[in-house]
Amino acid sequence: MQFWDSAVVVFTPESADTHLQSVPTARLLTALQERTFSYGELLEGFSLENSSEFTREEAGRYVEEALQRLVELDLVQVLESTPA
Repeated sequence: MQFWDSAVVVFTPESADTHLQSVPTARLLTALQERTFSYGELLEGFSLENSSEFTREEAGRYVEEALQRLVELDLVQVLESTPA
């Protein structure tokens, strides 16, 4: 990833694709590269990290939309949880 003030370019070596993302979306992607998160954990961390930019409700919508885009771009994978 290459960061600038208001945007980030993500390069996927496997497909040689580049994707322009916002800084908040890149923060989500960076966190997801480090470990697996539940949706609640991801939302809580994102809300705390970006509290000056988003209300909790806005953060929830942003996380949902960003995850959907990242999945569509095949940059992240959603794992379905199964009851214990």
